[in-house]
Amino acid sequence: LEKIDINISDLSTARGVKVNDGFTNITQKYGENYTRAYDKSKPHFFDALYGTTQHYIVFRIEDNVVKRIIIGHSVN
Repeated sequence: LEKIDINISDLSTARGVKVNDGFTNITQKYGENYTRAYDKSKPHFFDALYGTTQHYIVFRIEDNVVKRIIIGHSVN
């Protein structure tokens, strides 16, 4: 498995985060050590990136709600 894209609320991460959860749930389960990527004109829409370039999880956040989760593993 190289990448999984979760955009429905029936699936969750290993730590129990699902689509439509609040952003606070992510920081409680994954911590505050993430990289935030966003467009300056829309700071309330952002990606919270955890991990490294080889093992990562990205949460797409819109108005503090998880809209998409991407879990990936790079194969080198």
